[in-house]
Amino acid sequence: RVQSHDEQLPDIHIPIHVGRLLYLLAKIQTPRQILEIGTLGGYSTAWLAQALPVNGRLISLEINPEHAAKARHHLATLQDQNIEIREGHAVDLLAQLAAKQEGPFDVIFIDADKENNALYFDWSLRLS
Repeated sequence: RVQSHDEQLPDIHIPIHVGRLLYLLAKIQTPRQILEIGTLGGYSTAWLAQALPVNGRLISLEINPEHAAKARHHLATLQDQNIEIREGHAVDLLAQLAAKQEGPFDVIFIDADKENNALYFDWSLRLS
């Protein structure tokens, strides 16, 4: 929380116990590909990435370029992980993922603007 406050990120990131639960749920799935919708500072991204095998991949979607840059900075210590943060509107980015057939994703974590959750869920079903 101190880091989010110090970096002027909204105090809306998941708490540590939810991060641990995300890791456990993802690990149980033995994912090869993870999709995250909503990156913020990369806290949940880091938890999810730990569940990936060496050849796994995580794509995280973030609308705010400043948040994406801070997340990239935070995630730089996880150099051995294949993490990609894509910037833009999630619905557009999800359509691009589908068009390029970048799925299927084994785990999809939706944690973005709540008013578009139904759209994110529909795309998640297509990409899973």
